[in-house]
Amino acid sequence: MGHRMTARKEFYGIVHNPALPIALYIQSLTAAKEKLCSLGCKIEDDEFKDVLLINLHSSFSTLRTTILAQSTEPSLAQVKALSNSSAPHPSSC
Repeated sequence: MGHRMTARKEFYGIVHNPALPIALYIQSLTAAKEKLCSLGCKIEDDEFKDVLLINLHSSFSTLRTTILAQSTEPSLAQVKALSNSSAPHPSSC
């Protein structure tokens, strides 16, 4: 039980650092999800999307709003693709 709780805390506690590529944030969430799955805890795509968007840095609020305003909820793959395409270029940092 302790390992599961620690893994859940890790998954929900991963926060996007805008100084790093957003792909690294998504990879960290994916690794934490896989760790939970190995402990028998299934994380549905909707839950993954929620955590990804909730912990996204505030500088990505326009992206979050765009995703949330869709008339039909985008898939996890679409959310990941939109997130990766919205990442600022290194020259703009």
